[in-house]
Amino acid sequence: MAGTTTVLTLLIGSFAAYALARLAFRGKNLVLALVIATSMFPGVSLLVPLLKLFTTIGWINTYQAMIAPSLSFALPLAVWNLTTFFRQMPFELEQAAQIDGCTPGQAFRKVIVPLAAPGVFTTAILVFITAWNEFIIALTTVNKKELQTATVTVSKFTGAYGFDQPFGTQMAAGVIVTVPLVAAVLIFQRRIVAGLTAGGVK
Repeated sequence: MAGTTTVLTLLIGSFAAYALARLAFRGKNLVLALVIATSMFPGVSLLVPLLKLFTTIGWINTYQAMIAPSLSFALPLAVWNLTTFFRQMPFELEQAAQIDGCTPGQAFRKVIVPLAAPGVFTTAILVFITAWNEFIIALTTVNKKELQTATVTVSKFTGAYGFDQPFGTQMAAGVIVTVPLVAAVLIFQRRIVAGLTAGGVK
């Protein structure tokens, strides 16, 4: 679920961020403000309308019931971060590529995206962590055990007795769930640092 959310967020967010960074149109700053405003709604406030919507369209106990809300939380972060990276790139890059025969789409794909790789990679890590840690939506929209995320599964651990709370087991499971995130950060720490510091100096 987190992987699918990350891929979709990067695909949609890259095009949206590039348009906001490069195109000049009326209300662009308002669009950016709305992007940030959408990320300020707490997940709890969306539960009732989401449950009603997903019940109506038959999305309860499906992967898309978790992916779609995660996209709404991850996209503002991705768009805002990637817009900053794309703005730091000189317009001459696209102009030189188009002089060499590239279309605007090819210039974006072959020139801008490779140069923005540190920022894209950093955004991917942040989005993945956000999607991996999502809890409240996954808890309320999915009841089937085979579809539940790791965070929800850990929260439903039970003890040997009816009201026994297995804190030790939950803490051990929490460590195991955290291992993939820690491993990803350690393996790709150079790219993450490069992305976070990109554009810090001219």
